[in-house]
Amino acid sequence: MDAETSTVAVNLLIPSLTKWDNGANISCVSDQGFPDTVRPKAAWTSLVVYYPPVVTPDYPSARAAEGQSAQLSCHVNSSPVTHVTWARLTNVKPTDIAHSSDVLHLRNVSRTDAGLYECRADNGIKPAAAATVMLDVTCQLLCILDKALKQSITSR
Repeated sequence: MDAETSTVAVNLLIPSLTKWDNGANISCVSDQGFPDTVRPKAAWTSLVVYYPPVVTPDYPSARAAEGQSAQLSCHVNSSPVTHVTWARLTNVKPTDIAHSSDVLHLRNVSRTDAGLYECRADNGIKPAAAATVMLDVTCQLLCILDKALKQSITSR
């Protein structure tokens, strides 16, 4: 058997693997101890660790004036990459929004868009995760009425 083509298999057991080990470089060096006869050989690879998603909202609430745009966002940490969806949580049942990004852009918001939104992440590794963001939509009419009411109270 030619020493240059022999194969050795080695299993590496990492007892306390965590998501922080993802992407770590692992190398193996074989050295026969005879440098004049057989040179040391080396092999390496990157460790791939799969773990379920963790979702955190960038901000727990957002505010936009009626007619303006709003942006809701969440941060997802997972491996492999997570599929993100958004839903508007209502009193009846959640309304799925056809959007698959960790940022939800809402254009020309109205007071009916106000409420609780959920960012869901699922990468196939259980459990899936979610976080909520509250959208508050301010309305000019309410501001005008509020100002008129305050003037009425102070003038009495």
